Amino acid sequence: MGIIKNVLREELENSRGMIAQYNAALKKLPKGALIEKIRGKKKYYYIQFREGKSIKWVYKGRMPLKRVQEYKKAMELRKKYRNLLSGLKKQEKYLTGALRGKQDL
Repeated sequence: MGIIKNVLREELENSRGMIAQYNAALKKLPKGALIEKIRGKKKYYYIQFREGKSIKWVYKGRMPLKRVQEYKKAMELRKKYRNLLSGLKKQEKYLTGALRGKQDL
């Protein structure tokens, strides 16, 4: 039983390290979503994000296509990291319970 608990502890440490890495990566990415508005024949961009209970809009103006693609890629990365982080938090909860003896192995 000691070997199994050691493996679980090691996995728990790995999960916590990965959670810290994903949180650090999320902080580096721009916050919010890129919203495109069309006025006449021109496209204008805004960053929309939540601050407390209210939704904020930051005007970015007209942007080159390359910059728009960078924002969209960052939004996809943010979504991917959040999904991975969610799974890791569930795994951490399970491993913590298993090491306390509350979960079936």
